[in-house]
Amino acid sequence: MESPSLHPAKEQVWKQAYERASRATDRLGRAIDAGILETVVAFNVLRMKTTASCEGHLDHGTYAPYINFNSNWLQEDDQRAREKIEEAVRQRELKQSPSDEVEHLFEESRKLRKEVRRKHIQSFVPLLNYLTSFYAERSVSYDRRLILHDGKGILSSLESQGAQFQVGALPELRQQKLLEYQQEMQEFGNFLKRHFFSEEWHG
Repeated sequence: MESPSLHPAKEQVWKQAYERASRATDRLGRAIDAGILETVVAFNVLRMKTTASCEGHLDHGTYAPYINFNSNWLQEDDQRAREKIEEAVRQRELKQSPSDEVEHLFEESRKLRKEVRRKHIQSFVPLLNYLTSFYAERSVSYDRRLILHDGKGILSSLESQGAQFQVGALPELRQQKLLEYQQEMQEFGNFLKRHFFSEEWHG
């Protein structure tokens, strides 16, 4: 990545975040891929907490880099919403409770789930703003552009628009696109790093 002029305090924050990310492993004991490590660090120092990532590989996975986000702080509320839905379904199948009580359970679960989703989506508005700024004067092919996929529940991910089509691509094209998508993710990481070290960031 590029090396902007460093402010001592911010340099220390970056160094500590980089060391934490370098030691981090997934459930299988695998470290963060070197090709996406600094981008992950940039996300986290800007308070966009990541939960999984991959630089992209030709021998496994989706053949494109990605970064996942999970609003772990909403897990309890998300679980309560799931439990209310399950209880409502159970009561409806048993047919032992009045229909209005069952409908009330469904309504409570829908409201809670909607609130959880609202909070999850709102937490990543900054990422949308960063992407908007990143592409304001950047022209690349549509399939290469990074987009935020809103997953189910409290999970979302960032990857190139064309990532999902890598599975059916010919090997030569797949390799070419993997390199393009990796470069795009790294360029966005560079952009975030520059922003972190700019005067706009106040700690």
